[in-house]
Amino acid sequence: MYILKDELPDVKKRKLPITVSVSMVVYNHGKFLRKALDSILMQEVNFRYQIVVGEDASNDDSKKILLEYAKRYPGYFLLLLHEKNVGIQENVRSKLPYLTGEFIAPLEGDDYWTDCHKLQKQVDFLRDHPDFSAVSHQAIVVDEEERILPQKSYNRAYCQESEFTRKHFEEYLMPGQTGTMLFRNYWQQFTPKQKEIYGLSTVMGDRKLTLATLFTGRVYCMEERMSAYRRHPDSWNGVKRPGGSSCYQYFESFELEKLARQLFSI
Repeated sequence: MYILKDELPDVKKRKLPITVSVSMVVYNHGKFLRKALDSILMQEVNFRYQIVVGEDASNDDSKKILLEYAKRYPGYFLLLLHEKNVGIQENVRSKLPYLTGEFIAPLEGDDYWTDCHKLQKQVDFLRDHPDFSAVSHQAIVVDEEERILPQKSYNRAYCQESEFTRKHFEEYLMPGQTGTMLFRNYWQQFTPKQKEIYGLSTVMGDRKLTLATLFTGRVYCMEERMSAYRRHPDSWNGVKRPGGSSCYQYFESFELEKLARQLFSI
């Protein structure tokens, strides 16, 4: 792995701390990647943000696209480019120390944001509500060709109320699809032991962040639809698992319980 890190060219901006770390994992997302990156760069904000990308030795032009954007937009990107494929868990784990912003906003390389004020709205909410650790919003569901798909399956998996609670978590719901989330940087507050436990846990990343945000504060769910969640054969939801998704969720629930005990004694 090697790191490509750009410095902000504007001296005034360089003095500003990073407010939001946009966290992205990329693997063979070349077909959709420009759409995702453009949706980040279109954000209209009054703060500084960085884009931290873990690229996992893709077989397509993903790496080439990332280098192109880093050159075109100096000062925005921190690229972690793996020389060989390390898998989703290690790719996510490798980025964690570089997410130094006050808040973190994850976005998968095949999804995208649809509202240019998304980050500003969510940052404003968390700054106005210190007892909340995270805020999500609604999303549309699209296919490979940007056609909007029915919301039915999305609504069954994600919270449709204004606040995400432990009851929702126990029902295996999430506050929102990964790209809808903005949360306080709990990673920076973890002890070295908590970081080790969190990093080594095999629980999927969106479930881990949901657990961490829920047990470090309240989680608000905005009604606005400000992003697009893409479903396609190579996406997480497009992959078939032994025993089906119900079997997968059953066994992952044990890992979630274990992680809650180890991290928060809950």
